[in-house]
Amino acid sequence: MSGAKNVTANDIDKHALEAVKMNLAMNSNTSINMADITRHHQILSNNFFLNDKNFLTLEKRQLHILMETVMYNPIDVLTLGDMFYDEEIVELIFQWMSLWIKIFPQTRIFLGDPGRGFINQHQIFKHLKTVQVYEMPACVNKEHYSCGSVSVLEWNPTF
Repeated sequence: MSGAKNVTANDIDKHALEAVKMNLAMNSNTSINMADITRHHQILSNNFFLNDKNFLTLEKRQLHILMETVMYNPIDVLTLGDMFYDEEIVELIFQWMSLWIKIFPQTRIFLGDPGRGFINQHQIFKHLKTVQVYEMPACVNKEHYSCGSVSVLEWNPTF
């Protein structure tokens, strides 16, 4: 988390959030009680939060609360990973990011994509700049049916 004042990890997959907790425990100076689990919102310490709600489908009232929270605690960097496997989800993410960047233009948005989905077939692709490409080892490709590499892309609606 490289010196971040606040970090929120969001994933609807509880196993992914467990992996985040383990990663934080191994890579931070913050002591984290791995047994301290709650259903929807878990505060790991004063500045690490886990959340398993689907931010893309929040009701209007919940979205208002999220946006109001961000107004007082600006998000500098937003990362999304491996979410572009379905055309409908890509469109939803595109709309969500377009709205987000209009309201919070200071936020940098990065996407991680293993190239398995529809992102390069959608209009979103013209707003993405490749930051880095990582080649995956053969064992990962074989086990996870990867396309050989993973790209980190930055969203910029002015491209």
